[in-house]
Amino acid sequence: RCESLTSIILPNSVTSIGGYAFCGCKNLTSITLPNSVTSIGNYAFAYCSKLRMVTIPSQVTRIGREAFRECPALSRVTFAEGSKLQTIGSHAFFDCDALTSMQLPEGLVYIENGAFNNCSKLSAIDVPASVLSVGEYAFQQCTDLSKVTLHNGTQTIGKNAFFNCGNLSSVTLPESLVSIGESAF
Repeated sequence: RCESLTSIILPNSVTSIGGYAFCGCKNLTSITLPNSVTSIGNYAFAYCSKLRMVTIPSQVTRIGREAFRECPALSRVTFAEGSKLQTIGSHAFFDCDALTSMQLPEGLVYIENGAFNNCSKLSAIDVPASVLSVGEYAFQQCTDLSKVTLHNGTQTIGKNAFFNCGNLSSVTLPESLVSIGESAF
């Protein structure tokens, strides 16, 4: 069990964070991921209730399903310059209550189902032009979300993508949009 683990510094020899690697490390407050990391597995940091911030290295191409699920103290996620991130997996940041903003990197292609579902304090999101699809329930229950900007390139918005975002007052939709799922807004 990893309940006494409070911080981690990984060496440059680490290339991937496996599924469930640090899942449930309740006292983990900080993690330093080396630039050699290319993927973050499913549930890798899920249920790390004291994790406050993380920087995603530039070589990471995928953040796995539910990788940071229910990390209620996670208030800051940054992406290293030159980020190669292509996919944010389903429910990757589900129920990250302290997350207020995030600058998504250019080159991101997929925001999968429920990626930011129930991030109640997330107030604004700027989806890069490289994103082809915003998945179902991606930002559902983001009750503080007031501004959404989708750039030309985004083709689909899944059903319930922005469902129950009661403070949403500004939405910019691109000409490239081909479909908007039912109850998207």
